[in-house]
Amino acid sequence: MAGRLPGRTLPQFGHVVIVPLENHGYSSVVGSFSMPYLNSLIAKYGLATNYNADTHPSIGNYFTWTSGQILTNNDSYSPGDAMSCSDSSSVACANGGLGYETVDNIAHELELAGKTWKDYPEKTGTYYVRHDPLQYMTNVTKSNLANFTQFKTDLGITPCPIFPGSRPTGAMTRTTAGSRPLTPGCRPTSIRWSRAATCSPAAMDY
Repeated sequence: MAGRLPGRTLPQFGHVVIVPLENHGYSSVVGSFSMPYLNSLIAKYGLATNYNADTHPSIGNYFTWTSGQILTNNDSYSPGDAMSCSDSSSVACANGGLGYETVDNIAHELELAGKTWKDYPEKTGTYYVRHDPLQYMTNVTKSNLANFTQFKTDLGITPCPIFPGSRPTGAMTRTTAGSRPLTPGCRPTSIRWSRAATCSPAAMDY
């Protein structure tokens, strides 16, 4: 994890946006002229250089990201499937293989704290549910599992969700996915966090 810079007070952020991108190595992203906006955020805010995947393939990392646990590495499971103890954790395969549905997770914790969140997966193209881990959870408010097409609308309301998670379609395979910021469409109170999000150009054609 990146440490606090000496003599610098970190600001309190009103909103957090997480946009996962994958399938490109560090050297093809950091310092790349094809990803100017993402690199401008690195230059302005910082870069965690010792942040690595916990497991392989994707599904285990996404579960770790949201729940803090590698619930399974079997990419074939869909929400509602019974997970086998042969390829899943003892927590995940409990309760007849549905133990994963009620595992503590970041969205559940935000709700307990009285905070807001929303999930914006891009479902207009090739969509992999294994890249959208909150779809597997039943202890979260399901109406917050939205679609990326709703993102622009929600940027224009106040208050915006405090913790919106945007997941572009499938796996990003082009270094242009971070070349431009999302066009902010909300009032000044939330422009700061909307400009911190990056996405593929195709996803920005509203």
